[in-house]
Amino acid sequence: MVEDSDDDAKLVLYELRRRGYDPLCERVDTREAMASALDRRKWDLIIADYVMPRFNGLDALELVKERSLDLPFIIVSGRIGEDVAVTAMKAGADDYIFKDNLTRLNFTIERELQEAVVRRERKQAEEALRRTSAELQAVFQALPDLYFRLGADGTFQELLAGDPSDLYQPIEDLLGKRIQDVSKKLAGQFQQVIDRVQDTRSLVMIEYNLSIRGERKFFEARFLPLLEDQIVVVIRNITERKQAEERLRYLCFHDILTGIFNRSFFEEELKRLNTKRQLPLSVIMGDVNGLKLVNDTLGHQAGDALLIMTAEIFKNMCRKEDIICRWGGDEFAVLLPNTDRDTAGRICNQLRAAGEKTERESMPVSFALGVATREDIDQPFELVLQKAEDLMYQDKKGVTVARKISFFR
Repeated sequence: MVEDSDDDAKLVLYELRRRGYDPLCERVDTREAMASALDRRKWDLIIADYVMPRFNGLDALELVKERSLDLPFIIVSGRIGEDVAVTAMKAGADDYIFKDNLTRLNFTIERELQEAVVRRERKQAEEALRRTSAELQAVFQALPDLYFRLGADGTFQELLAGDPSDLYQPIEDLLGKRIQDVSKKLAGQFQQVIDRVQDTRSLVMIEYNLSIRGERKFFEARFLPLLEDQIVVVIRNITERKQAEERLRYLCFHDILTGIFNRSFFEEELKRLNTKRQLPLSVIMGDVNGLKLVNDTLGHQAGDALLIMTAEIFKNMCRKEDIICRWGGDEFAVLLPNTDRDTAGRICNQLRAAGEKTERESMPVSFALGVATREDIDQPFELVLQKAEDLMYQDKKGVTVARKISFFR
């Protein structure tokens, strides 16, 4: 617990014990003391005051980030302004609670501990997927599925099938035939490789795909010289590896929840669009209003539904050539090549209008939007993006308390 007041710390611990917890707690009020506590043991969560004489909540949060610790971070502080609370949440705090009203503390801790478990399980699953992909690749390389002995003219002289379902035709229909008699698609490629192996007397590897009984399969073929006029071909089915690689590539550049592109893809596209012929290049930054309140009052499933609905609105209202991504959390971004400020502004208006017409469980979809345009190739895009974000935050501040209340009523 990052807290300079022993009495306040005791009050929090009393509330936890009253709710059935038996907390093991260490109170710290300096960066050094917190670093030492983090070094000594693993903790389940961190509760931090926002303002202290020698330390503060944002500094504590930064220390957690420096150590790459995935720990729920809850601010329990005195009355602070909404702008301060927003700053803390954007910095990475999971929630904030006022010291004079600890009724939400138990619920918040339970929720954040459950989410931490989900994050760890997801990370373990992703690591398991990467390990599985690597293991599959190693197995396919070590254990050949098919073994062919070919003549120099491409005639099948011998065939052993580890998995007959990977054969383009039954064994009896292949033996004694040449490749060009079996598959015109592969004939040219295979014969070129055979000639190369004959000339170099060295290993040659290729990949190819075939439609076998209506199913597209991918294979890796290794051609090795045997006798002067014979070639050994070892073929492995690598369909699962290809599918895993494709899935990993998808996950690298897509947001899992909404299915649209993620921030990594956005940054890659910026490199591609960094040319004069893409100017003017506009960007729209959007922030979903009230997502946290939806999560807290209706649950994260409702919050996820709101994000998915927002993504659909962006896809429907933006053009085919526009690049839509989930920037992170409740924020979205759109790159608009060859689009001036006025056109981008009209798209923003279309997004707002579509949100007002869209409801889920009597909730309209509302977002704060900001747009900026790069008109000169020498203009750093970082400044354009920052301007769009600033305008978005200004738009968000324009949402009144009464509007927020009616939004979720």
